[in-house]
Amino acid sequence: MDNAILDGELLHLDRSAYATAAPRRGDVIVYSATNSSGQPITLVKRVVGVGGEALEYTSCVLRINGAATAEPWLDAAVLSLDSCGPDQTSVTIPDGKLFVLGDNRASSIDSREFGPVDDTAVLGRVVGVTGADGVERAIEIPLGPLP
Repeated sequence: MDNAILDGELLHLDRSAYATAAPRRGDVIVYSATNSSGQPITLVKRVVGVGGEALEYTSCVLRINGAATAEPWLDAAVLSLDSCGPDQTSVTIPDGKLFVLGDNRASSIDSREFGPVDDTAVLGRVVGVTGADGVERAIEIPLGPLP
């Protein structure tokens, strides 16, 4: 997931973040999955939809329940039509599931390909990153409710 996290960086993970609260739109999560060979893997993606919502992603615009939804964490370059990756026709996210996208939309393998993620597979929320240069920084997660 390039824009928020770069190869070689170390993640600061809050494993107890969801003990009392559910993941919300904008959170960067780490979760367990299996690859196409059935091997266990760990992935990092951003939550863009939660159970009960109708989600659509077309022409670089995320729509939740029919309304265009801001994604302030995305780099402007990702929002160009040649960089936003494949579209997602409208899907209703089942309860207990999360729809996740990588911030690097054009090259991300995410819920557009493998569907919503079971919320029990979430290992924690990424709260910060240590870069290859040793400098720590926070992950951009908007405060307050999102539209």
